[in-house]
Amino acid sequence: MAAISGALSESLWPTAFGLLVGLISLWCYRHLTGRLSTIDLEMESASLDLLNQLSRFRGRFAARPTGDGRMFGETSLDEARRDDKFERRSMFLAGTALALAWLAQFSSYAAVDSVSLASAVLAACIYLPIVFAVSCLPMYLVWSKVLRRRPGGLVAMGAILCLCWSVAELVLGRHLP
Repeated sequence: MAAISGALSESLWPTAFGLLVGLISLWCYRHLTGRLSTIDLEMESASLDLLNQLSRFRGRFAARPTGDGRMFGETSLDEARRDDKFERRSMFLAGTALALAWLAQFSSYAAVDSVSLASAVLAACIYLPIVFAVSCLPMYLVWSKVLRRRPGGLVAMGAILCLCWSVAELVLGRHLP
């Protein structure tokens, strides 16, 4: 027993040293990443300030607006309101679809006689996020790559696919792979 504990204590020193080096490296990485993001924000702010100053200068550096009247690619207030309205509608649709999908999952688990209601609720709460995450993967490809849409409706489309999946499992009476 003494020989094993001696060898074990010798092997713990390199492990402790490795953990110390790893923690110091992680701290340095996070510190430098934070500094880099701060510098990035400062550079973006400085470049916007420079562009604003150059647009006020009436010399040969005058900024010319693009064809749609916007100078630096900003969005209009109407577009921002439309995007916000679209996002609210898609979040409402996603919430409704996920609630219905949970209800379908719960009823499929509650239909089994050996499962209590509490465990059916728990199983539906565990299984539904997995189904939602898996259904969002193909929807990402369809929504953003094929249809080239803004990401606001991606969650709603994933929730609708999750609802279809849950209803199909309820109708068929078995879990789909």
